Amino acid sequence: MASDAVVDSPERLGEAFHDAGWLSRNPLTGDTILQYFAVSPFYSKDSINERSRQSFLDSSQAALLTGIEYRLRAGWESTPGLFVIERVLRKRSGTAIHHQVSTAVLSVYYCLAGVIYQCPDLATLLSARIERASFHLAAAMEAYEAARGGTSAGGAAEATTTAGASQAALARITYDPRVDDLLRFSAPV
Repeated sequence: MASDAVVDSPERLGEAFHDAGWLSRNPLTGDTILQYFAVSPFYSKDSINERSRQSFLDSSQAALLTGIEYRLRAGWESTPGLFVIERVLRKRSGTAIHHQVSTAVLSVYYCLAGVIYQCPDLATLLSARIERASFHLAAAMEAYEAARGGTSAGGAAEATTTAGASQAALARITYDPRVDDLLRFSAPV
């Protein structure tokens, strides 16, 4: 039985699930995608879906349960071969007679061409984008320094280049002395 903490672990972002045997017996459709998802390691056996399936509950009885639920996001029909599955926490508040059901999306998964992936959360996505941007900025600065002669306003700097990235950046950059003026005027005093 999988724990919910294990299911949503950030280390799982690099994982993918594909079951060729299951797919050879069942085509992926809006009706079968949650069955396929249930055999993946991303699926929690504690979910409402699993409890409903094991107890043979109909949809009206399952709607009364609280906990983790997997559901197919609406609008998937517009992109053939792509299914988006939400992992939702369903809670009930209020009295037994007058209650409201609230839901919160905990994580999102997608199935593309029979392969299931966990979507990264916003913090992970932004972190990766910032890391990629800083790599490209560093490569561009190295190429700029090399084209400029290896000196900077703070003193001499070695014009080292990393394999491939700086050479490619250097080939695209032409030295323009006006950039030195821009950097000098925009630098903090």
